[in-house]
Amino acid sequence: MKSIYEANVRDWKKLIKSLDKHNDIDFETFKDCIGDCFDDVDDMVVDDLCEFFSNDLGAYSDVELRDLSEEEIESVIEYLKG
Repeated sequence: MKSIYEANVRDWKKLIKSLDKHNDIDFETFKDCIGDCFDDVDDMVVDDLCEFFSNDLGAYSDVELRDLSEEEIESVIEYLKG
């Protein structure tokens, strides 16, 4: 089983780039994509991750998540490991 904590940058980049670029509602498609990509996701982890995106990375919607840089995606991995 693939763990959200073991995801690599390529997995996250693929997930984030697959978001619906027309969905500007805060993280709705993103939450669905995480559930589809990872089997063992806890809702609290996803909520914490969305808070991290909005507070630390300044992204507030799926559309903005699509524009994250490689470094920002790597920081997501570090956040999840921490």
